[in-house]
Order: sequence, then C-alpha cells, then structure tokens
Amino acid sequence: LAVRQEAGYERELTETATHYADLATFVEPGARSLLYRFSPSGQIAETSAFPGFTVLALAAASILWLRRDRPISAWPARLGRAGSGALVAALAGTAWAIQFPRARYFLGPLIVRPRARELLYAALALGLVLLVIRGWSARLKGRSTRLTEGDWVRLLLLLTAVFAVLALGPVIHVARREVGPGPYADLYPLLFPLHAVRVTVRFAVLTLVGLALLAAFGLRAIEERLTGRAWLRRWVVVAVLLALALEYAVAPAAYDSERWAPRPVDEMLRADPDDVAVLEWPPKLGNPAADAMFRSLWHGKRIVNGFSGYVPALNRELHARFLAPGFPPEADTALRQIYPLRYLVVRLAEPELATEWLAGWLAARSSPPPLLRFRGTFGDDDLYELLPLPERGVRSERWVSHDFLRRHPVLHLRLRPDVSDPDVNQSVEVVLNGTLVERLPLNSEATERLLLPPPTRRAAPNVIELRYGYRRPGFAPDERYQIGTTGVLSPGDLRVSSAGRPYGNASSILFNGTELSRNRRGYNVVALDPGGRVIEMASFDTFEANAASRKLETWVRQLPMGTIVVGAVSDEASVYLTRAAVAALRMLGVVGDLRGRYRESHAFVGVKGAEPGMALEAFGPRQIDLCVGRPRLDLGYELTDFALTSSVGTR
Repeated sequence: LAVRQEAGYERELTETATHYADLATFVEPGARSLLYRFSPSGQIAETSAFPGFTVLALAAASILWLRRDRPISAWPARLGRAGSGALVAALAGTAWAIQFPRARYFLGPLIVRPRARELLYAALALGLVLLVIRGWSARLKGRSTRLTEGDWVRLLLLLTAVFAVLALGPVIHVARREVGPGPYADLYPLLFPLHAVRVTVRFAVLTLVGLALLAAFGLRAIEERLTGRAWLRRWVVVAVLLALALEYAVAPAAYDSERWAPRPVDEMLRADPDDVAVLEWPPKLGNPAADAMFRSLWHGKRIVNGFSGYVPALNRELHARFLAPGFPPEADTALRQIYPLRYLVVRLAEPELATEWLAGWLAARSSPPPLLRFRGTFGDDDLYELLPLPERGVRSERWVSHDFLRRHPVLHLRLRPDVSDPDVNQSVEVVLNGTLVERLPLNSEATERLLLPPPTRRAAPNVIELRYGYRRPGFAPDERYQIGTTGVLSPGDLRVSSAGRPYGNASSILFNGTELSRNRRGYNVVALDPGGRVIEMASFDTFEANAASRKLETWVRQLPMGTIVVGAVSDEASVYLTRAAVAALRMLGVVGDLRGRYRESHAFVGVKGAEPGMALEAFGPRQIDLCVGRPRLDLGYELTDFALTSSVGTR
C-alpha cells in the first residue's frame, strides 16, 4: 500500500504472462525428479505446484469423511443432493470445455459454447451454496458450531480449488496450450491485492497447504477404517512415508558459485565508522546491482544500487544519467541529491564497461570531476569520495530513506547569500515532501538546526528541498509586469525557460527567485493566484502517454478564472499531446501547438479565461527565455553545510 500510494507502482495484468501455473503443473513432477520423467507443461521448478501422487491420492481419500457426517434435515438434504449433482455437472463441464475450448453445440436455434471461466464461476457458487445448506441445517437442529471432519474437508476442498484457479492467472493453460480466459482477469479490476501480484503461481502455495491438510484427513480416514488391525495401520503409515520420500527425491539444483570473500574496496568501506551510502558504477540494473547488494552485507554501508522485481524510478534515472561516457552534468546533479551518499565505486573489470567509459575513468584518477575526490585503486575497483558542498543555486534537493530520516531527524544548515542587497529581502524555505518546515531569512549568513517532523514516506524517497526566494519591500507592479496582452499584472518577477532535448533539455520557472519547475519531461506548469500564492505545481509527460494529455486538460479546466499559469517544456512534449490538451491550453491565452514539433521548446505565461494569443509565449527549435517584471538572475545562495543527525548537539 505504501509503495502504491507514494511511488504510484502496481503490477499490470500483462506482467503475469510468463509467471502463471499451468493446469499440468499440479500433476507433473518436473524435470528434476529422480523417480518420474513427466513434464507436459515444461515449467521451471520455481513454478511447480506438484505435491506428489501420494498426497493427491490421500487428499482424494479425505472424501471418505463426507460419508460419516451427521445427517441433516430431509428438505436440506434434498437440496444438498441436487446441489452436489449440479456441482459435479459444472466440474465435468469445465473439464470438457478445457479439453475442447472451441466446441459449439446447437440446441435448436440456440448455440451453446461451453467456457471454462463461466463454469468455474458456477462451481464456486454451488460450492458456497452447499456449505450454506449444511450450516443452515445444523443451526436449525441447534447443533454445536464445532466443525466436523467432513466440514473441514468441504471447506478445504473449496479453498484449495479457489487458490488453484487464481494460480492459473488471467489465461488458463493446459500443457502450454491456451484454453481461454480465467476468473483472475475478471477479479483483477475488483481486488486491489491482485495489483501487487506478478507471479500468480504463488497462489499455489495455499493450494499445497490445502492439499497437505486434506492428505492428513485422508490418511486419518484410512487409519480409522483399519481400527483393530494395528500392524496393518503401521505398515500403511510406513508405506506412505516411503512413497513421499521417493517422490520428493530430486536432483540438486544447479547454482552459480559466487566468491564470498570481501573485495579490497569492501575492506576500505567497512573501515569508515559513519552511517553512509555507497553507489557502485555502472549503476546497471541486473546482475551488477544484485552483486553490489551482496557486497554490502560485508562492508555494512547503505547501498544505492538495487535489483528486484520492482526497480524504483531513482535507480532507473541514475542508470540513464550515467549512460553518457565520462561524467555528464546530469550525473553530478543526481549524486548530490542522494543523502548520505559518500562513496562511488567504479568497477573497472565489469565486462559490460565500454571502452570509452574505461578510458574516461582511467583519466579521472589524475583529473577527477569537481564533485569527486579519488581515494585510490583497490583490486579491480577505483574508489571516489563525494564532495557535494559547497553548492550554489536557488534550489537544492536531498533524497533520504525513511529509515535514515527516522534515525536522524535533525537538520543542520549553513547558508549565505550570493549577493547582499538592501533592495530585496532574501530567504530560503526548508520543505519536506512538499510541506513547509521553516522559512529562514537570508540577508546575511544563516546557521540553523531544525527538527524535521513526521510523517515521512516509507517507500518513496523523502525529499528535503531548499527553495530560495526574495521579496521587494513596498512592491508596486508597473507596465513591466504586464502578462502579454491579458491586462493582468504579475504579482512578482517571473523568468521562464524552456529547452527541448537538443537545445538544453531543461525547464525553469523562477518566481521572485524561487524555482518552481519540476524540470521533468513534458509540460511543467505552475498555477498562481493574483496575490502570488502558489496554488499548485505539476508536470505532464505528454511524450509518454495519452493519459498525461488528459490529466493536463483536466488540470487546466479545474483552475478558477483569473488564475495565472506559467508553463515550460523540458526534453519532449509532442508525441502524445492531444487536440483536447491543446484546446485546454488555449483557455490560458496560449496558441502554441507542439503537435508534430518533436523535441521543440515551449514557454508561456497565461491567465485562465484569456483569449487565445493574449498570453506571453514563445515556441520553436531553440532555447526560450521569457521575463515578466524585473527578475534578478544574480541572486541565490551558497550552501556550505547540510547534515542530518540524531540530535541537536550531534554532528
């Protein structure tokens, strides 16, 4: 739930396409069995749901308990017999539909097409009805609510079958042959837990639990029938145990051997007593990332690399930003953001290391990038220490994990203004996950210790932002603050920059020196009320999907009339930009239409309700800069200290 809420992540139905259970997997031993050679589905061992023929036979024997159940009233008994007959018919029909999925039958003018999915629904409904009949009859007779052995068998049969059907996934397969859709596809939109499932065969774990309990009831039923013949009972139990042992005899799995001894660089990292993080380069997803996680078990430091069924967006972005040879500016920004990142390990012996990358890193030993300090070569690895401070700008971000922030909730800051000017009042806002924590005056050097309040994100990174801004004392707008030809005056200084990928690949929206653009691919927009209050900041990746255009349209339409809207494109915004989204932008006085203008720039300052063409805007194949008012571009701050500690007095 936390990952879904904070990171927007869930499993799509299509992701189950190769991780389902085949009906044959419930009765096939698999290729590793030493006793059998029977594997019609060809599934790997991880997806096998075979409990053994002995268990299946004992589970079938558990039905003997149904004949020993307490009798029920006459008319419920008649209903039960009718329901049982219908259940047998539904199950037989399901087997027929699976065997002949394309069969059609003509009943006069009617065409009947048996489908396994509908027959399974009918079987489930009949199973529930039969349970209700027994429970109702017991209640009418005033019997104890304690379940009999027969009641347990009925419940376990139903649950075992339900989880077996779920394990089949959205499409039912028999020996790798598709026979039609299964109930899972219908349940996916209705049951949120299924949105966290990729490997549907794991529902078979509960099927195996049910079969194990049914087998226990079956063995008990056989023992009951052998009462008075102790020697035969003992031999039956011994025979069952031997049969289980023979069926569970499998060839050893083939595992890759991994060197467990620590690398020389691991010894160096372990010697650092501080709680810091390590990033191993290249930050490729897959085996190198998994190996980096494994090495962290020795050196004990937090690791940025990670690999599992779910790869966080941060890891994918890091990988993309490091794709260029050398050390691109995007990588510089990304490394500064990760806290408490201290070390970068460069794996020079990585087989996938390109020649140009290797040459660049070898040269970096003597001339490292400004952000890094070379610490030495340890075996096959180069070690660099990160030097993120001092940092200059108008906005800084640090991404912190839930665990680290919970243990280190006190923020220590030291900043100073780039320029001291009595004509402006400068400040820095400290923001945690979008919520203002403190506004610090910055007309001179500022040192501050702040307790960062809960709640914090548990799955997504916790983002600590420093946002610079200024105010003009006695501010009075004049014609320089006119927004296009809308007749509306801006409540402050605005500078808007847009650069498609070939022209800078960035967006910026500065309002009174405060950077408000999220600088993500597509349209980055900010809504201001006439008094200068930020209503909302958003981004819409109209390069990725139509859904982003729909969201952009909805976002514009719900804004109140008179709202000032500032927008800037970064990277690319044309591929899935729709006519409706362009029409929504026209409601702001904008006429620019990027459809068919791949990776071009677009910047605007508009007002909700203005006629098209009245906004201040520009677009085209170049970097674009727009100004309203008297924006100061020489102002900002220098960050000289940023640290998270466990208490106010601890460093």
